[in-house]
Amino acid sequence: MLGGLAALAEWLGPSPGPSRHVVVPDVRALFFSRCLEVAARAGLQVSAVRLTEHPLPVDGLVIDQSPQPGGKVRRSATLTVHVWHPARPPSG
Repeated sequence: MLGGLAALAEWLGPSPGPSRHVVVPDVRALFFSRCLEVAARAGLQVSAVRLTEHPLPVDGLVIDQSPQPGGKVRRSATLTVHVWHPARPPSG
């Protein structure tokens, strides 16, 4: 009977918090704004590396990331993404 009560107490007790590690999502080929949403849902911070020197003011495309998708990292780790934008045409 004690075993049953212990199991019931464990079942009714507080649930464990979120995992301290998360799987890195694949954000390659997503627009940067969507990448931010996906990373936030996974609990990750984003650091962007802009690849275009004089970009047009449009949403960029993520072409690479580090760490690579599928790996495990600590929640709130930094996901570095390389973002491409179309370039502004030369003026003049």
